[in-house]
Amino acid sequence: AKAWLRDFQASTGIQVMNYFNNDLGRLQNFNYSPQAVWPRGLDKSELNRIARAVVNGELNPADAHFGHTAAWLIREGFEAKFTEQPLNKLKQLLNSTDAEGRSVLGPSKYNVANYIDYVRGVPDHTQQVILKSVGDFQKNLGASFAKFNKQFGTKLPTDFGYPGDFLQKYMLLSYVGGIGMRPAIWARDAMQAVTNSLPIMGPKKFMLGVQSLFDKGAWEFANDSGALLGNNNFGELYGDIFHEQAPGSGGAIDKMVTLSGKLLSPSRWTHNMARQVAFMGEYKTALKTIEKFRANKISVKELMEDTSMWFFDAPLQRRLLTQLMEKEQQAALRELANSSYKELSAAEKAKRAALPTTYKASVEEMAKRIALEAVDHTLWAYRRGTQPMFLRTGVGRLFGQYGLW
Repeated sequence: AKAWLRDFQASTGIQVMNYFNNDLGRLQNFNYSPQAVWPRGLDKSELNRIARAVVNGELNPADAHFGHTAAWLIREGFEAKFTEQPLNKLKQLLNSTDAEGRSVLGPSKYNVANYIDYVRGVPDHTQQVILKSVGDFQKNLGASFAKFNKQFGTKLPTDFGYPGDFLQKYMLLSYVGGIGMRPAIWARDAMQAVTNSLPIMGPKKFMLGVQSLFDKGAWEFANDSGALLGNNNFGELYGDIFHEQAPGSGGAIDKMVTLSGKLLSPSRWTHNMARQVAFMGEYKTALKTIEKFRANKISVKELMEDTSMWFFDAPLQRRLLTQLMEKEQQAALRELANSSYKELSAAEKAKRAALPTTYKASVEEMAKRIALEAVDHTLWAYRRGTQPMFLRTGVGRLFGQYGLW
């Protein structure tokens, strides 16, 4: 555990060793009172990440279950290492105004603010109301059970933990009740390759993907590339539930949660069947197309038409094209990028042939990127923050959980 914590601190910059070696002992000496350890007048911005979480009530130092603390550390570590800087830049855009003091984002400002808070795990107003209501209910129920235990000598639970844990378990069990063990849902998920991917990819690429279902090593390759959904199926498929679910204590409810994951597994399998077809069909085609493009045998237009790049948004198309052509002489490549090879003069063809052939991204890597984008564009990106805005709110996640992404 210590080795993992040291590696975690070195990788994320979160002072976890200082917390366990110093701050936690001080908190224990003061009966876990953050105000006694960190004075009320101290600016929270001066505290390190863990201390700030303890003061804000996000992290409970009295919780003896290390799994709960580890779950929090993993979420915070992910933000510190991957999302913090991009989100801070996005927040600067969110706060930008024009000459008249109006937001440069216009009506989209609320949507962007909602996205930033959701990715960071900050509850929106509706979720705050729901959490407070559940918390008050748990508090009153615990007090009633305590009186009952004292009077009748029973051992009813009096502490129900963080209200969010209860809501996550409720949503998970609700999903299982509506989706688990329903063959019609599995068939619908598997057919998404036909209804969503086939019209974009075309029959030739689609059949290459179908063939890959039986190719040795194809499933492992697609999984290693990130095209398939992992074992945390109900988390990947249904709104981040698993990733926000704190480790349980092994009681009856926690056993139901574990069983729920197994009941939802067939949905993951059929989703992955569709994703396998889309990914491998696009990947195999992109390999040959990129080789032709880099050999100056086809134009940019032909590259986009032969792959599914024609369906991507313009900014993504430009980014992928830049990555495809990125090597030492960028200016020369941009000058020739939009010309059809067949229309070039002999001198221009010779100029192209003289360009360096060492690219920063290999043909295989670029084919993989295009294939992954094709999967996301036709079968959705099941990652945190990719839901529609309504499903990123507390009330949306609670009552709109069956909405399509």
